[in-house]
Amino acid sequence: MRREENVTESTLWLMTDDQGDTWKRGMAVLKSSILYNQVVFRGVTGEGRNGFMALDDIRIRSGEYCQLLPPVADPLFEAVARLACTFDDKTLCSWTQDKSTLSWKFGSGTSLDSTGPKQPVGGK
Repeated sequence: MRREENVTESTLWLMTDDQGDTWKRGMAVLKSSILYNQVVFRGVTGEGRNGFMALDDIRIRSGEYCQLLPPVADPLFEAVARLACTFDDKTLCSWTQDKSTLSWKFGSGTSLDSTGPKQPVGGK
């Protein structure tokens, strides 16, 4: 995840290499108002059965600190409510994707061994 301001990008959070078949939690703090930032998720995948990347249960909350628990919390203001998305309804909610490089697919886990989690982060 990167923060872009006036064409300057800085990495906020980074995960590399094979992460196995369990979900990994990540957290990053946006120091400026979220209304003036663009949050971009970028991934480089391998080919074939190793060419997978998954994101689930993305939340953006106000405040300097983002506590991971409880797993579900009410958004504090409307902008945050528009950005919250669990992808359970197989839509991007208010998010968009750049289709020039790949197309995201919705699913409930991977059917191939050693390519990622078998179920969504919430287990549904």
